[in-house]
Amino acid sequence: MPFTSMIKMTKITVSDKNGKTYEIEGQIQNNMVYIYKNVSIDTGYRFSYKLSNGVEKTVVVIEPGYYGDVTMGGGFPIYQCKVQDLEEYEKSRNNTASNISITNQNGAVIIGNVNNSPISISNSFTELERKIESDGGTDKEELLDLLEQVKELCETIEASKALPKSKSLMKKISTHMTTHAWFYTEVAKIVGATVMKVIENF
Repeated sequence: MPFTSMIKMTKITVSDKNGKTYEIEGQIQNNMVYIYKNVSIDTGYRFSYKLSNGVEKTVVVIEPGYYGDVTMGGGFPIYQCKVQDLEEYEKSRNNTASNISITNQNGAVIIGNVNNSPISISNSFTELERKIESDGGTDKEELLDLLEQVKELCETIEASKALPKSKSLMKKISTHMTTHAWFYTEVAKIVGATVMKVIENF
């Protein structure tokens, strides 16, 4: 008798970073999801499933926990995924920029305590560019142009080890607060991470 036939399995919809989805079964236990098939799962993937009370739930993969090299063929989980509730995950991402703000009056960047683990700035730009392509709407071209200017700003910060005046750029970014708050938040996070990188390398 297969080991999986003795445990409760739940139907899960997996969404990758590009929005592609596929169906699979897995074992749900608190903040862990156990997958018994050798499929593609990575950090940032989303699992959607229905709880026993009928409530739909979505979680984000924090650590894939791939153990296929050891467990494949033995009836044990190939993935032991550490997950976080989607709402909590989004809040934690926003909190990483909690002390970084871009003022509307003079466009100054104010850096406070940046409570986030080291991130790949290059990957952040790539992810934000994808987000603009999918969610930028009629402002897509303008947002992409602003993103290029932010890249130049970060390069200047790294090269000069100083925070240059960027009143015009920050004012333009501020105008998108209402319609594209996610853009504002991600830019603030990237600029903050760049500054922290410079500080750490002093």
